[in-house]
Amino acid sequence: MKNGFRLQKRSGMVAQWSPLVWFALSAVVCFGLFLGALSISSTDQNDLHVVRVYCASAVVKPLSKIVTRFNAEKIATTKKIRVDIVRTGGSGALAGQISAEMLTGVQQMADVFVCADSNRMTDLVDNQTIVECYPVAAQFPVIAICADANLDCSQIFDLPSLLNSKLKLGVGSISSAIGFETVRFAQLAGCDTLLGERKTAEFENVMSLAQALSIGSVDSAILWDSTVTQFNQTDNRAIKIVALLDVTNLTSGDTNLNPLEKLALPADNLPLANGSDKFGSDKFSATGSHIKVGRSSSVSAHADTFFKYLKENRDIALTDFIDAGFSNYQLDLSIDNGR
Repeated sequence: MKNGFRLQKRSGMVAQWSPLVWFALSAVVCFGLFLGALSISSTDQNDLHVVRVYCASAVVKPLSKIVTRFNAEKIATTKKIRVDIVRTGGSGALAGQISAEMLTGVQQMADVFVCADSNRMTDLVDNQTIVECYPVAAQFPVIAICADANLDCSQIFDLPSLLNSKLKLGVGSISSAIGFETVRFAQLAGCDTLLGERKTAEFENVMSLAQALSIGSVDSAILWDSTVTQFNQTDNRAIKIVALLDVTNLTSGDTNLNPLEKLALPADNLPLANGSDKFGSDKFSATGSHIKVGRSSSVSAHADTFFKYLKENRDIALTDFIDAGFSNYQLDLSIDNGR
């Protein structure tokens, strides 16, 4: 009876605990459960094998879709692989970063590099920083203007005529693929000195340049056609294409009538059948740049899994690229980037 009385007495005492005591006890229990869950979560995160991807700014949109899809695939979840785009920027700056990582022997170097300047990728292959690469899509340089600006572009049909206009011109830095292409065209046209005098502002990468153009910070710019498409998909046609920047076959005209404007329509108005060969070899001898995917010399076997997935699903990846304004047009490799 004494034991029963004590038990009953203790139960009564517990029942008489104040709300503050109950709250404190609940907090302790919840905190313990939280720590346990956090420990399990941390263990899961530590078990993940992260594949580090460096990506040119122009290619982030389609590649992000591909990465999201891969991370949800059975092969990724089974092998506990997560692909992260850890660095974006101009192709030249990223290529330089990867080369520096290779020379210094850092442990967390890039595993995969998606480059908008195919010849920078070739340089990385030559010095064995990239062990394998392949082209996945193409893009072409165009002269573009801010769509909201009331500008007279009827006399602009190539780079010299653009430079001789009064339009404020923005250009990409030489470390970006589009910046290198702009300088190359200026050299071929004999107006590289004029380019240096006329450029109003210089931007680190093509997306920063397009942003400045779309809001009217500059009147005109040399952009990738794919960049125009991406901005017009989200910003309601903020940028107009005036002409294709091409050495051998230049096209110009009223921006309201120019057939090149069709390239800047949102993806749902540009059928894949047309987008897959947007210029047509019978119409243009266009100089552009391949988008290349490269596997670095890092020792990650999990990076091999992702790189193999990309190669084996090139058709699916190409659809994402075409949706973002890129093309599968087969460039003449002998003039690719002109280097």
